[in-house]
Amino acid sequence: MSDVILDDYRLTKLLEKLNAKMSLHAIYGLFYGCIAAPVLVKPSQYMPHILDSENSTYESMEQAESFMNTLMALWNGIARSQMEDDDMICPEREYPTNETGLSVKADDLVSLINGFMTGLSLGEAQEGDFSDDALDALKSLAEIQAFAEGLTETLWKEHGALKGAVIQETLDSLDGTEDIVFDCINRIALGLADARKRRLDETRSFQKLYKNAQQAFSDKVPRNSPCPCGSGKKYKKCCGMTH
Repeated sequence: MSDVILDDYRLTKLLEKLNAKMSLHAIYGLFYGCIAAPVLVKPSQYMPHILDSENSTYESMEQAESFMNTLMALWNGIARSQMEDDDMICPEREYPTNETGLSVKADDLVSLINGFMTGLSLGEAQEGDFSDDALDALKSLAEIQAFAEGLTETLWKEHGALKGAVIQETLDSLDGTEDIVFDCINRIALGLADARKRRLDETRSFQKLYKNAQQAFSDKVPRNSPCPCGSGKKYKKCCGMTH
């Protein structure tokens, strides 16, 4: 794991107080997906997936600042671990050695994967953006999600069937499964590297074309003429001031 220290307990409590739509694991997945995706995802895009605009209300400005600062610390920690090729940051949570703990652990795995897929979608990841290995990793995530969902359903239908030793063994197995999930996430992030670079190059190319077009336009408009934007001001005191 990374040496970046994050307060998962504090974030979990804030999510509970705010009636958040996403759990701690889901937010980890969301941020990993957003950061891996080809297109930069803004807070205004991902926040509606975390909080419910109708049911999530802050008690004070201090709580709002604390929540946003905690989220940003998590985002920055994940982004830094990816940029520096550091160990991946994983959510910390203790699970009781019983069927409830086992079910919650399986649900957390599903939330982690669902959050990651949401982040990729927000970042406009398309099938053609993925490398072959990244596509294989996506398939593995789908298989793990199906397994975890099946385990949860089995625990619900056959409540009380599993005993202590078997439950601990299964929890340990799920710990290993979570490691595989994060390995898949890392492979997908690496497999999208070319797509991120391509989108960045396209954005820079567009910005350069736009700047050149602006300059060409400004060269054609006499500075004392009415501004073409319709403001009624002279060009030199309106849009011309930016050139």
